[in-house]
Amino acid sequence: MSALAVIGGVMHVSEDEQYACCADCEREVLKADHDYVLGAGTVVCFDCAIRRRGAYHEILGRWTVAPKVDDLLAQMARASA
Repeated sequence: MSALAVIGGVMHVSEDEQYACCADCEREVLKADHDYVLGAGTVVCFDCAIRRRGAYHEILGRWTVAPKVDDLLAQMARASA
């Protein structure tokens, strides 16, 4: 199914494209700009990123200190090997 569909002249994003599974807590979360993106649609939710010692700057709208995610990146590498 396409991520975008035109219905009655209005473009809609499919529901499955709006949600992501956090690579840390595995909870399904609504995609948000302040989630930490690991790559290829993989995210760490805001709560987990903060718990992993990340710092998000609301005014700048970006992470000023990246969360510690080396273990998650290693898991992703092993899974794709």
